[in-house]
Amino acid sequence: MSSLATSSLDSVTFQIVPDDLPEPFETPSTANPAQVVPVPDTSVLQVPDGFSINVFAENLNRPRWLALTPTGDVLVTETPDSQIRLLRDTNGDGTADDRSIFANADNGLDRPFGMAFSEDAFFLGNEGDVRRYAYQSGDAQLSGTGQVLATLPTGGHWTRNVALSPDGTQLYVSVGSASNVTPEAEPRASVQVMDVNGGSMQTFASGLRNPVGLDFHPVTGQLYTTVNERDGFGDDLVPDFFTGLSAGEFYGWPYAYFTPDRTDPRIGDVPADLVAQTQTPDVLFQAHSAPLGLQFYDGDRFPEDYQNGAFVAFRGSWNRSVPTGYKVVFVPFDEAGNAQGSYRDFVTGFLDVGAETTWGRPTGLLVNGDGSLLFTEESNGRIYRVGYDRPEDRSPIWGSEADETLTGTAEAEAIAGLDGIDRVLAGASNDAVFGNGGTDELYGEDGNDSLFGGRDNDVLSGGDLSDRLSGDEGNDWLYGGSRLDVLDGGSGNDSLFGGRDADTLIGGEGIDRLQGDLGDDLMWGGVGGDGFVVSLTGGFDRVFDFELGIDRLLLEAGLTFDRLQFSDDPGGAILSVNGTPLVQLLGIEASQLNAQSFD
Repeated sequence: MSSLATSSLDSVTFQIVPDDLPEPFETPSTANPAQVVPVPDTSVLQVPDGFSINVFAENLNRPRWLALTPTGDVLVTETPDSQIRLLRDTNGDGTADDRSIFANADNGLDRPFGMAFSEDAFFLGNEGDVRRYAYQSGDAQLSGTGQVLATLPTGGHWTRNVALSPDGTQLYVSVGSASNVTPEAEPRASVQVMDVNGGSMQTFASGLRNPVGLDFHPVTGQLYTTVNERDGFGDDLVPDFFTGLSAGEFYGWPYAYFTPDRTDPRIGDVPADLVAQTQTPDVLFQAHSAPLGLQFYDGDRFPEDYQNGAFVAFRGSWNRSVPTGYKVVFVPFDEAGNAQGSYRDFVTGFLDVGAETTWGRPTGLLVNGDGSLLFTEESNGRIYRVGYDRPEDRSPIWGSEADETLTGTAEAEAIAGLDGIDRVLAGASNDAVFGNGGTDELYGEDGNDSLFGGRDNDVLSGGDLSDRLSGDEGNDWLYGGSRLDVLDGGSGNDSLFGGRDADTLIGGEGIDRLQGDLGDDLMWGGVGGDGFVVSLTGGFDRVFDFELGIDRLLLEAGLTFDRLQFSDDPGGAILSVNGTPLVQLLGIEASQLNAQSFD
């Protein structure tokens, strides 16, 4: 398993309440989907600290929905092919290395979506029907075309999710509308319920324009859904939402939204008695996010505050002037099993807002048998796996007082060199490496690693992916390597080299030398007279604490003072060559700089 490059996610909590919503048509309705692009060579995703991401499976044909078989295999729908693929991780390394066809059109599949298992049956939501198949634990392929439990309308919002009640007696089915705001007869725009053995289908909850995700809370047993609300009202109307459902509830569509007094002016005759029953959802999402996948976390790997909360996949907007969504978010719950009315980012980085491009549209979610979280990305045909590196699971490798070489494995681990002169090769995965005493050489190699030099003069090299390097005490040399690295020299006179991509360099105490190298880097010298390298071969760097008369700009690669052009920007002076900006000094004016500021 090879981890993707990640950087730390500074997660922001979002809370939207009906009273803060704008009026209809306050902004124009804009058709502006982000353009889907291939996965970049230097792709980086943001996740909270301690989490990592790897590709579980790829080269799939628009993977949408996920399910887990009773024996722990992963099922994924490939809608254009009308088939379900079975994926198996035979060696437990977090990557599917065996794949086969679980079911296809010969089994009656037609735009398959939702899947659920009971002890002796497999349930499937096709676009036009719900089917039950005989199934025994361990079956790797379906037989026959199954029993049609219900026939459903086709066209429009076509995703038909299914969820089996906790007691195994009832099956819930989501049925979206065929339109944006045209009144339609049920079962459109509702969640239906039926007996698992067949029989008539009844409306459980209605007024839900396009309910997609369905899952039961692990503690309370209440059914929750994610809903794609209406378009054409402007950038911030109408928010999509997440809510628990109870029998007989009405959620407003198409006549109203969130409260009875918020009616849609595009609808002529409004049934007053029905509109008066409009419910307020538990959590409102940014309008046009397109929440699809819903998965409560009941695994045993993630930190405590994720237990029994909900993950939601945002497929992304098409009807907003500034694209939004294209990420996975988390909805926290309290100990009593109540949603707290807010949500926060969990996986971001697919969307480039400035370029209005995206290389990922998250869709389906699943808690895998090992406690990791899987999510589908349909545009580039991948399934991603989000894992958590629990400190208690790291197998420590301890050195001794002698001089030695310590070598890590492919697993996440802690490696400590103690007081000898050590050389540490961390290996793959996300490792924590401690040099401690002695003049050490620490190499992160593959993975998102954390390296701590400890005492004395050390050499730290992050290697591939996004690493955190801390020189601690002594005069240290820090090399970031590839991707988005954070380098902190600590105390002593340190030399920091960012390497490729956009890095963060912090000198700390002492007389430090900071060189961003390639990429647009952020630099803080810290306490002491520091030198910041300016080069024609680097990116556009920013220095946040340049001190006149104390710090120096170090010109390299044939660059001389007389070639520089100086200009002022609201943030600070910019140094350029032939119109190409090289560095910005925050809080400094161009007129304050002269030849004495350079070496």
